[in-house]
Amino acid sequence: MHRSLAILILLLACDSRVTPLRPELNVFCVLRTDGSHPFVLVGRSVGFDSAYDRFDDWNGLADASVLVTRGRDSTRFRYVPETTGYYVADSLVARAGDAYLLIVNSPDGDEARGKTTVPHGFAIESAGIDTVAGTSNPSDSLAEVAMAWSPSDGAARYQSVATFLYARPGVDTASEWHGFETDTLSGRIWASLRKYQHGDTLPLCLVRLSICALDPNYADYLTMQRENGNCNTLMHIDGGVGVFGSISVAETTIYPTQPVSLATLGRSVRPTR
Repeated sequence: MHRSLAILILLLACDSRVTPLRPELNVFCVLRTDGSHPFVLVGRSVGFDSAYDRFDDWNGLADASVLVTRGRDSTRFRYVPETTGYYVADSLVARAGDAYLLIVNSPDGDEARGKTTVPHGFAIESAGIDTVAGTSNPSDSLAEVAMAWSPSDGAARYQSVATFLYARPGVDTASEWHGFETDTLSGRIWASLRKYQHGDTLPLCLVRLSICALDPNYADYLTMQRENGNCNTLMHIDGGVGVFGSISVAETTIYPTQPVSLATLGRSVRPTR
């Protein structure tokens, strides 16, 4: 029995048709309309359970060719030395409603491609903040940010982000809170604000609110991370694994003692001092 098994293993080892697992190209890129500098992570999958959501396991490539095209325009990304497959481009600014193609080539001839159409522009229609004393800890205040927005064509889901900015002489800090993904056109964020860190109930300078309209690629990617779904049906990458998605961003600033000031669509709102 053992002799037959040994012979079978030897035959398989000598068979040229039996090849070891070849890691796939692994890419991560999410374009945004808020002026954030785009980047692409390029690597190789490290096994059958590819490290598409664990960047600490990222098996980066330093010699790939990375190109993003929009119609006849193209932007080539450059590798950042001494990183694990990190590529950047300073000239690319994602535009709402535009379609983009990502092409990644490795030196040994492998190619991965992805397509995304950035969700169309939209606006925050209302936003406000209210606070109550903490019920479980008297040293806390609970801030509730409520918001509503218009629809974005091409968006699969939405996600909200509230950044609380504090300003005092010699002090300039911020805390960021994320809302749940939703397919509705309204949402709320609850944030616990510690009084002992700042000296009184709510020493807010302002709150920056961002609503992110997620394209189907990135929305599916987040679902896969959260629910451990089947990556083959959610990746949307040809010739590899990972994600090439996009986000359209609408922003506004909330002043706790003033009416809401709506931002110009597609532009970041900076704190005023």
